[in-house]
Amino acid sequence: INASKSRVRAEFCFIGDASEDTAARDLGLLWLAYWMQDLKIDVIHWVLLEHNISARNYALKLCFKDCGIIPGYHYYLGKLVGARVMVVKAEDFLLELQIWRAENPVAETA
Repeated sequence: INASKSRVRAEFCFIGDASEDTAARDLGLLWLAYWMQDLKIDVIHWVLLEHNISARNYALKLCFKDCGIIPGYHYYLGKLVGARVMVVKAEDFLLELQIWRAENPVAETA
């Protein structure tokens, strides 16, 4: 986690098709809720390999928006490849969180 004021950069790793599991989405929503509500992060940037469609789809499920491609940003298997930049803002995410919490009661701890 690289936090600076109210921005943060996110990184994930999935094995196989784990990103398609509903539990992964639920955990992702809780993770975002923690950062945005408890840590007061307003914007999260996620930079991933351009060709990583599973990661892109997972980010879209978590309310991230696709901002664009940066050619030649990452080294992958010894070659420069494009990077996809995605971003989620608190104001876009919090409504989705309210809907999710209404459908999935979560025990609160002190």
